[in-house]
Amino acid sequence: VSTTFQYGLISIITGILTCLLFNVMFKAYSTVKNIHKNNRLLFNIIPIMAGLCVALIINKTDYVSVGQGKQGVDDMLSGKYVYTVKNTISHIVNIFLTFISGSSGGLIIPSISIGSYFGFFFIKITSLPLLPTIIFGMTTVFSAFFGYPLASACIIMNILNQKVDSLPLLIICAYIS
Repeated sequence: VSTTFQYGLISIITGILTCLLFNVMFKAYSTVKNIHKNNRLLFNIIPIMAGLCVALIINKTDYVSVGQGKQGVDDMLSGKYVYTVKNTISHIVNIFLTFISGSSGGLIIPSISIGSYFGFFFIKITSLPLLPTIIFGMTTVFSAFFGYPLASACIIMNILNQKVDSLPLLIICAYIS
């Protein structure tokens, strides 16, 4: 199977997973928002409970589920750090709880880190190289979530200081997702 076909398949799978994940997040957020409007007591309790759940997850995963932003991605790209299923699920749950509770946890960097997780796990099931696969995961999740494929490809390439050699394929995969 060609490398281009594998990256196209990764783009499709990542796009579907991203749409499912973020649709569930937005529906849960809307539900919690309606609960907030109707009950003043829950307006204060829900963010506190979500924060306690996030703190519990952080303690149980030895602070790995917090994510280290660009430094964490750089460590993964250099091979210093290996994500596990537990860390990945914990990080996604933290993002989910933070988002639905109405807290400001951001969406841009979390979507990029989720993309790096997806890319990292595709390496485990394919024979694709580490760096490009993680970059494709990051770009396709970012593109699927925000709907700007060209911008997502350029932003990821800029953040990671990559050459423009793979930009055409990256843009195509961003459009596919």
